[in-house]
Amino acid sequence: MKLLAEILGMTNFCNLRCTYCDWKMRPIERLSDEGRSAAAARLRRIGDIVAADYPSVVFVEYSGGEPFVYPAIVESLLDTFPDHWVRISTNGTLIRPQHIAKLAGRKAYLAMSLDGHTQRANLPRFGESAALLARVSDTLSALLAAGVPTMLLCTLNQANIDGFPAFVDHLSATYPAAIRDGLLMLPAHCVSEYEKENGKPTITQAYSFLTYVLTRGPESPLIAPIWPHYVRLAEFIIATTCKAYRESGREDALPPAWRARYPQNGSFARSCFLHDWQVCFHFLDDAIAGDGSYRSWGCGMRGVGDLGLYQIDKKESVAAHRQSVRAGSPSFPAAHPTGRKCPLLEDCLVDWNAIDMIFAGDITLESAREWSVMFRDPAIGDAVRLAQAEYSGQAA
Repeated sequence: MKLLAEILGMTNFCNLRCTYCDWKMRPIERLSDEGRSAAAARLRRIGDIVAADYPSVVFVEYSGGEPFVYPAIVESLLDTFPDHWVRISTNGTLIRPQHIAKLAGRKAYLAMSLDGHTQRANLPRFGESAALLARVSDTLSALLAAGVPTMLLCTLNQANIDGFPAFVDHLSATYPAAIRDGLLMLPAHCVSEYEKENGKPTITQAYSFLTYVLTRGPESPLIAPIWPHYVRLAEFIIATTCKAYRESGREDALPPAWRARYPQNGSFARSCFLHDWQVCFHFLDDAIAGDGSYRSWGCGMRGVGDLGLYQIDKKESVAAHRQSVRAGSPSFPAAHPTGRKCPLLEDCLVDWNAIDMIFAGDITLESAREWSVMFRDPAIGDAVRLAQAEYSGQAA
């Protein structure tokens, strides 16, 4: 069952140079009229493919690079999928009032990167530029005022984890109505590559975060509806911190209970079904406006389970992709896959984990509706019920 179509387009073009980004950036180029038309045509083809081959899809994700470097492609995306909840992953620095006006009133939401409300928390992203942080903060206020659902992507690391409780308090005090109405969401996450320049949390930080989640999390309107996500995130941070201490020869500094509970590889008992319910179209470099080639994966979030290179303009190539998706991927069993088979569980806990836990039944539909306006959509509710029936008893 496929619930998400993930699309990467104009991949290497971005106006920021975040220190931890693992993409090889290219200079931003002007998009020609021909390129704009080609990109729009490729998105329409994906729309046709999703409708014909993956009718259960309810979410569409689009990311770059920075999508709003080319807002015309974003408009084509929204026009192609008017009946799906479209997620646009963005750094928020290029969004202007005219873009917000086109997002308002549609089934669309922004996944906007923001690592805290202070300059220090966002130093790897914005550097010393207070203007960029102010711009994104103002954009967040404008989006919520226009009724555009916004999910903040906060990547926890050594540089910002201590300030996370204050960030939650700041958002709760500033946007109580948006949180109540399901317009502002905060599924914090942690991905190994994003800690390259920031540092993995220390033992003390990991323990403090766990304590915060267990004691104050259930009282927070941002955290409580998806509290199981935060409990899993806290344990993930502890497990990966233990792994880092072992790899650096500091195992003796770990609490004995942690040494016993978490093995050498940093894994712990958890499931992830993302690879089971997504289908990926990754147009590398500028292929969506160029030659139309795309790569697909078992899990496109981290590029796990390579399904091969395809050509969106060739029917036989798209048919081959469909066969590969149905057969599974090299990293996961072809039969009903289980999340614990993913080879990167010890390195990756993305924001999509919260939605995965909703689909798996670890977070109830009632809580999901409290958390996000998307889950108040009857179509999404139906998808959740189908997914929970599918994955019942499968979670670790």
